[in-house]
Amino acid sequence: MSSELQRRLFSALFDSDEEIAHVQAAPVIVQPVVAAPSPERAMPPGGSSLQMPDLLAPPAALPAVPAPVTSELAVPGAEAASEPAAAHGATTVVEMIAAGLPTDVAAWSHFTGLASHYQSTLPVSNIRWSLQARDSDVDAAFWHCIEVLDRCLTRGYRRWKWGHTHLPYRRWIRFVRDLQRPRRLIFLFVTEYSDVSASLETRLVSHFRGDSRQLNFREGGGLCHIGHSPFFVYLAVH
Repeated sequence: MSSELQRRLFSALFDSDEEIAHVQAAPVIVQPVVAAPSPERAMPPGGSSLQMPDLLAPPAALPAVPAPVTSELAVPGAEAASEPAAAHGATTVVEMIAAGLPTDVAAWSHFTGLASHYQSTLPVSNIRWSLQARDSDVDAAFWHCIEVLDRCLTRGYRRWKWGHTHLPYRRWIRFVRDLQRPRRLIFLFVTEYSDVSASLETRLVSHFRGDSRQLNFREGGGLCHIGHSPFFVYLAVH
């Protein structure tokens, strides 16, 4: 090693000239390293112990995968929720209906995850679905919501609350947790855009502003741009 290269190496390894001088002055003792014989790697008579893999041999069979264990605490319908109806070969609205989706839900089944959301709410008898028609615009959807509320009021429900969410089942859980369990939680509108669902909620709340039976104390449209598509507008009746 040249003296210049040695000087650069020492400068990179030590902080002061004193340390470099001390190392350079120290004697260098070289001890041979003798590896202990290993019985596993001993050379057999007449051949090498090194076994090269046969790259042309067929691959060994993979171990069997154990069957999944189903928890007793699993939510009913969770298996169906993990596989939308399209996974079973259903691709058209008619096939979706045949696979178990209601007509109004099947009409929007092209939205990713919609079938799973519907399936996840099946264990809750208080949850209902009455989505807007496929060819509805926002105005038509607004009057659809009003019509459903009118039917609820004629059947004895007294108070209501509008809202929008991207997690239908979790919204029910929050109602229960906050001791606000509604008699019915009805999902009325679905869209791919949170701005649209928030705007519709705000319009519905504004339409009944001042009505003491309405439980919305804010103008609506909160928590916009949170979550992922699809987004839902719901009606909770008490």
